[in-house]
Amino acid sequence: MGKLDLLQWVTYVARKIYLSVDVALTETRRAQMSLLRTEATGLIVASVITSAKNIYADVIFLA
Repeated sequence: MGKLDLLQWVTYVARKIYLSVDVALTETRRAQMSLLRTEATGLIVASVITSAKNIYADVIFLA
């Protein structure tokens, strides 16, 4: 194997590793964003439910 062949092989392997890591990081970021959206939605729903219960309790109390 000549120097050029070795360099081409090392470059090829390095690119494959880089692309694999890049894809893994992209998937991780996508999963994190999805999880954050789910958590944020859950917090919003919990807040709305709590507010609705408090408003309902106030209406019943005032009636």
